[in-house]
Amino acid sequence: MRDALRQYAGDIPTLIIPFTALDQAGIIRESIEILDSKPEGYERTPRQGDAPPMGAKIKSATTYHDFAGEWQWRSEGDPIHLTSDNQEIRLDNDGLYRWHTVRHWLGDSLISAKIQFGKDAQRVKFLSSFDRQETNRLYFLCQLPRTAAVTFEDAIEALKPDPVVLAEGMGRTVTRQGDMFAVPITKLTKRDLTKSGAKFSLSAKSVPLIGTSHTATLIATMPDGTQYARGTMYHKPSLVTWGREPEHRSQKMGDGKTWHLIVKNTVPVRKRRG
Repeated sequence: MRDALRQYAGDIPTLIIPFTALDQAGIIRESIEILDSKPEGYERTPRQGDAPPMGAKIKSATTYHDFAGEWQWRSEGDPIHLTSDNQEIRLDNDGLYRWHTVRHWLGDSLISAKIQFGKDAQRVKFLSSFDRQETNRLYFLCQLPRTAAVTFEDAIEALKPDPVVLAEGMGRTVTRQGDMFAVPITKLTKRDLTKSGAKFSLSAKSVPLIGTSHTATLIATMPDGTQYARGTMYHKPSLVTWGREPEHRSQKMGDGKTWHLIVKNTVPVRKRRG
């Protein structure tokens, strides 16, 4: 849709963000200013199975034949199945049906907009994008911290807290799961943590990381609340609420043995309205 708008609007910047996301973020729609926007994307995925996709309708496989000088219908071959997007599917020689699915992705966008902050309206920046490291990309609209970012790429960098920026600058591999980062701390040992007063999780996936629905194989919580972890990061919503399924893939932290400092992204924490 946005590409179609660009075709007629020329160089006028356009974007598409779900109204539900705007409303949940408390954004005043009329105040939106576009700072950067990327083209929409489409992903074509080949599919196959021993049965046609659900919802496919049978379309008779018929052809015209001339009998006694007249054209008539005659059924021929296996039936054709018609998908909702008009793909014709036949049974292949190997006994499988083949088709494809197409998924549309909204273009990444960086905007500036006003939100209601107490009695006053405050202008802040928001990033609209997808978490591309997930198998099923997760859409998100998040508020940025105070930043000079005016491009999508700069906005992504602005979400990284200082320990992440420092570690990446040193060439270390930082692990991310959703809004949580795990920064490797080389040479840190369990004995070091114990001497500093750390309390260790008694079992895997039993302690939330920074009070979130993320957890890990082994977690060390320091007296000041700082947390270190090693092994694998897991998403376990049942730690904080019921009725939600995990949304993020499990992520192994480094070699699984090195301790990692756990930090959250820089999205400002706002109190719930009402």
